[in-house]
Amino acid sequence: MKKTYKSIIFQIVFIIIFISIITGLYIICGKQNVSQIMESTENAYKEKMEMPALSSGIKPVKIPDYSRYSYKYAYTINVAGRIKRVIFKLPIPYNDNEKQYITEYTFSMKPSRIYNEKNNTIAEFHLDNLNNQSFVIELSGLAKVRTYDYSTASIINTKQKSEKDLSKYLAAEPLIESNAPIIKSVARKIKGKTQEEIVNNIYEYVSKNIHYTPIPGNIGAKKALEIRKGKCSEFSALMVALCRAKKIPARIVVGQIARDRDTKHNWVEVYYNKYGWVTYDPTERPTIVTTYNQNGEIVKKENKINSQKIHANFIASGVNQFTPWLISYSVSEQANGTATVDEQFEIKKL
Repeated sequence: MKKTYKSIIFQIVFIIIFISIITGLYIICGKQNVSQIMESTENAYKEKMEMPALSSGIKPVKIPDYSRYSYKYAYTINVAGRIKRVIFKLPIPYNDNEKQYITEYTFSMKPSRIYNEKNNTIAEFHLDNLNNQSFVIELSGLAKVRTYDYSTASIINTKQKSEKDLSKYLAAEPLIESNAPIIKSVARKIKGKTQEEIVNNIYEYVSKNIHYTPIPGNIGAKKALEIRKGKCSEFSALMVALCRAKKIPARIVVGQIARDRDTKHNWVEVYYNKYGWVTYDPTERPTIVTTYNQNGEIVKKENKINSQKIHANFIASGVNQFTPWLISYSVSEQANGTATVDEQFEIKKL
């Protein structure tokens, strides 16, 4: 009996020890499994968050920052002989939602009045009893400006109110002859599935087919297309004319661009129902890409246009005009004199 009793006790102790060992192993293994599961889950979460950017190659889109500038416009009005009254009108750079903000501006001479006309703010100066004199009128200030192309507009999506009357931006007018047969003929050949695609194709057509030539005066869209030459005013007029021929609202904008010389510039704005007025610069020079063969000989030269690339830093001052200023005097006010204007512009990045 004693042996049997001892044997039973031994078996019970052995079973308890065996169960303890098994339980310990289970707990240890279980913890490891839980840890592995948690680590695996965390890694899977990270992969899930990171994979779309890695697999699709899409990078986060950043809204362009504002660049800050100081600007100074100087107009010297020269009067030869005698004029009773000269009226000088000058568009003032304006605040334009999401595109540019004029933080301050000052005049060297107080304007006779400031008023709004055709989407522009105009400073008007009355210069009386001029006799062989010169006057300098300066406008200076600070501005912050950023690129507002289609890409920027689609990100910001300002949801601004639609303009009530766009008819004037669809009509033919002097120098924007959208109803001319040659303009209509080209417009019919330009296709696209969306408005953006049509506008990009118009942009590319103008950039590729008009050769930049600093011709005097403004010759307009029709003449520029006929001779295939022009400067920024002709590039812009032709793009606007082709857009209008395709029933797309478009307009010319004048102002200044930050560069070493000849800062005066014309560019284009196209109206989208969703985003409002979007900037394009058809005067952007195409990049010439040269292809060589194995012997180093030129096989082909191509003009490559980036339809979204525009100059980033415009300071706009006039909408739907070809010149940013106007000087006038009536026959009755003109005694025996004439007046001319010399322009100087200075823009510096801060």
